[in-house]
Amino acid sequence: MRIRILKKEADNILVAASKENVRVGDYILVSEGARRLVLQIYDERYLDVEGIEEEIAREEVLSASAQGVVEDPLDLSSVSTLIRDMRILVCKARGTIEKGRLSPRIDWVPSRANSKISRIMVNELSSSIAPLGRRKIKVGKVDSSFDFSLAAEALDGRITVITGRKESGKSHLAKMLLRGLLEYGAYSLVFDLNDEYDTVGLREDGTKSSVAGRVVVLRPGRELRFSLSSVGLRPVVSLLTHSLEMPGTSLREFVKIWESIQSRGELSMRGLEEAIQQWRCNELVRDAMHARYHTLLSSGLFTDSPERQFDLE
Repeated sequence: MRIRILKKEADNILVAASKENVRVGDYILVSEGARRLVLQIYDERYLDVEGIEEEIAREEVLSASAQGVVEDPLDLSSVSTLIRDMRILVCKARGTIEKGRLSPRIDWVPSRANSKISRIMVNELSSSIAPLGRRKIKVGKVDSSFDFSLAAEALDGRITVITGRKESGKSHLAKMLLRGLLEYGAYSLVFDLNDEYDTVGLREDGTKSSVAGRVVVLRPGRELRFSLSSVGLRPVVSLLTHSLEMPGTSLREFVKIWESIQSRGELSMRGLEEAIQQWRCNELVRDAMHARYHTLLSSGLFTDSPERQFDLE
């Protein structure tokens, strides 16, 4: 593989390549001695040589205005063409392979003169990662032919962030992981803001899959309703502050009302309304609390009926 490290810019490593069959997203391996650095290509551009744009423009003008036989006894045009077509691969270091295992530690910079560079397939890279579990979730193919899967155990008890460019398939990958977790019987809670996951239990042709019976859709104000006691004071105060913009004076009175009816065992939507009406305070403060109360009531998120309350457990 005719690739050489050009330079390092901040967190990026620039690699010069001519006509190698690599593209954005591929991994390349930089070997030096017993250590190997894993790089991932995330962008590519042309080699920026001073004066090359003027040279290209000049040749275009000359070829259009003075057609004829061009003599090049030293074959300099082929060298110029190679320089013009030279690609710069912009890479991110993803980790170091030592003793056959991939580590996220990156504490060295390979030699530009003595390092050897080669492409590494995703299945080869996966073999250097310690097994994370036996339950595999198939997510597709890599390098055109190899099946790629993730361990379901690797998603348990961890924060998993899916990153990528717009329209790169982040949402689709999330749905595939969710379907895989459901197939293994895992409990999953999805906050579906854009109504994207209602078809997670269906196949491409619209028929129900094996996990369709495990998907329960709860819509706010309909199947998803809570009691004030199950939500608690802190989330309600956060809702009043950030979403309903309740003034600080009114918020302080609201907290006093909440604590008062809670201490009497009367914490409910009806009890809250009656307490607001009977509370001794400024009328403007009362009006502010009353307006926010009716907003909460009309949202349908809160109910006093035990039969309609949602219990996650």
